[in-house]
Amino acid sequence: MKDRLKRFIPGFAVVPLITILVFNMFVYYGSRLLTLHRKHHDLEIPLDQKIPFVPAAIIPYVMAYAQWALGYIVIARDSKETCDEVLSAELVAKAITFAIFMAFPTTMTRPKVKGNSLVERLIKAIYVVDMPRQLFPSLHCLESYLVVRGISRMKKKPPKAYTAAMEALTGAIVASTVLVKQHTVVDIVGGIALAELGLRCSRKWNTGRIFDRIRRVCSKKTARRG
Repeated sequence: MKDRLKRFIPGFAVVPLITILVFNMFVYYGSRLLTLHRKHHDLEIPLDQKIPFVPAAIIPYVMAYAQWALGYIVIARDSKETCDEVLSAELVAKAITFAIFMAFPTTMTRPKVKGNSLVERLIKAIYVVDMPRQLFPSLHCLESYLVVRGISRMKKKPPKAYTAAMEALTGAIVASTVLVKQHTVVDIVGGIALAELGLRCSRKWNTGRIFDRIRRVCSKKTARRG
């Protein structure tokens, strides 16, 4: 079982994948808790008022979670260099996101969902679990866009069908954020811009080195236990 897991997720990819998962949880839930009683700002612009509410768009919105899991694992499997570069870019983008969440909490007005169809019930559930807080930048757009950009950094290019499917799904996810009124247009721009900034910082300053440091710490602890 352990050997099968290693073939699926190489040893060098374990630390980066776990690190971004833990850090994402901290950024998302930590910032919400710390800004719970702060004033939240609405970044809706006139264009947002013209965008229709499309309940069916909740499907790609929810599919985003599966895309991130698959996308980051595929990128991490490519090589240690690609893994560290792209996943550290995610860390940089999320660190900046956390700073923005803390300095400028945001919110928006959601529509009342009156129907009881499957997609409408799903939207209601999402609205309950994911309150309209910490919207700028859009994490959905940041993550999905970074998956596609990460594919372009891979040394061993995946099948064209996979790349095309990921690009199409990212487009649908970005659109879904405003169609189900989870984000504003400004949030989309912020998410994509931060993903690009993270990639540039990662390449310029070799931020992937942070994973080597974490790996060394983990190795020392494992050696001591042994």
